[in-house]
Amino acid sequence: MKISKLFTIGLLIFNSIAYNNSGNKMNAQTLVKTDSNGFNYEEFPRPKHVNYANLIENLRTQQGQELSYVPNNDENSFELSYIFDMGRHHNKKLKYALKYMNFLGTDKLTGQEIKNKFHNLGIKYKSRVLSNKTILTISGVKKNLEEGVLLLEDLLNNVVSDESSYKKYLESVYNSRKNRAQRRIEVSLIAFDPLSVFGENSPYRDIIQYPELKKMDPEEFVNIIKDLKNFKNRFFYNGSDPKLILDILNKHHRVPKEFKNYNKPKIYNPIKIGGKVYVINNPSNEVEVAFITGTTEYSVENLVLSKLLTYYYGHGQIVNKLRLEENLVTMAHGGIFMLESHEGIRDFHMENFFQTDLNGLSKSLSLMKGFLKDMEEDNELFERSKKQLLKEYSEERVTNSRIFWRNDLIKEGKFTSRHYYPQELYDITKKITIKDLKNFYNKSIKDHKFDVMVYGDLSKIDLDQFKEFGEIKEIDLNYLFNFSDEIKIEQ
Repeated sequence: MKISKLFTIGLLIFNSIAYNNSGNKMNAQTLVKTDSNGFNYEEFPRPKHVNYANLIENLRTQQGQELSYVPNNDENSFELSYIFDMGRHHNKKLKYALKYMNFLGTDKLTGQEIKNKFHNLGIKYKSRVLSNKTILTISGVKKNLEEGVLLLEDLLNNVVSDESSYKKYLESVYNSRKNRAQRRIEVSLIAFDPLSVFGENSPYRDIIQYPELKKMDPEEFVNIIKDLKNFKNRFFYNGSDPKLILDILNKHHRVPKEFKNYNKPKIYNPIKIGGKVYVINNPSNEVEVAFITGTTEYSVENLVLSKLLTYYYGHGQIVNKLRLEENLVTMAHGGIFMLESHEGIRDFHMENFFQTDLNGLSKSLSLMKGFLKDMEEDNELFERSKKQLLKEYSEERVTNSRIFWRNDLIKEGKFTSRHYYPQELYDITKKITIKDLKNFYNKSIKDHKFDVMVYGDLSKIDLDQFKEFGEIKEIDLNYLFNFSDEIKIEQ
């Protein structure tokens, strides 16, 4: 199976970590909302079908570029995006170039002067480089729309580099990487997932290392920025008066006689999950343990089941036992994340996680092993979890710019819940029984082999209790993130 889109990591399909900022113990009502009488299905009616495509007007510039328009009743504000259908999987250096652009000026304006001009116009500028898209967005005061477009066009066409700006950029890269490696959740959840699924050749680890960045000629990044105009892009406008933005783009946006073709995206191949125990030393009284397994293939039914399982199993059983009943852990969760392939092949993967102190590790581990082997059937918890999911779909509202971005996801293909209309997912949820959920658990988790991450003080942890999961391999943080040794990580 070829994988070519970085999966959503962090807190998986949705947040399933249970704790609060003060560290106080949370009750079960916090995990799965209910009232004294329980939920009533009728409280959460089936959401009305809204065809997002019918709410989007598609226009063309004089150069033939697509302009998608969603009306905004606010006469005073706008949002305009330049969308290129290529991302970091098409060109690894693209995200570095766009981040570097935040430090750059033009042949006439310094970087700070450009920031000041945007600010004085009441316009915000941001760039995003996704796995398959690059999006440049300006938004703000509508009366200054044309000046904002002129400023962005000037930056894209006339950007220049200098030694001072590149030093500032390198410093920001260094500090960002150092800070990421010092965040415990980043280590145990975000960085571990791709290592387990893809091994060393993962999208997450596919970076330009710091020593290489220092040696690069910043003009290479400048040329990437200037070259963007040679690739066909499309526009999205959320505001009033589409004729205005069409006239502005016709007047100021220039295109080449012939567009360049996008590069083919890089393919990342997953590896077999299970049988590996990665341990990282961290001299602390706290220890995090994460478990990952491959589960089952993609279908819309399994998508809904995976979300319901995260409510029932992650929000409910794991947290109730480890945190609320036993008071062993400061954090815990169980949830499912997914992979996406350009070839249309997707898989679900299950991750369980807990954070505890050294004294609570053995008992927490023993309890978690039980959750990996069996799922108890609790009809009351199931009903609360199911109704919470129905509530989520019933109350979802997609308005303004979200109409376009949701429709864009739907056109890409079925993947996450955002790639579906809420009423589709609502209908499936209503039919699910606790037996269906148990069968999904049995196929997705029970008797599966797991990869494990242990992050804590290895001199005080009995690693023998993890040997049943596979071979133990000690790694360091620079290996995990694929940082160079030049990134000095304090622990």
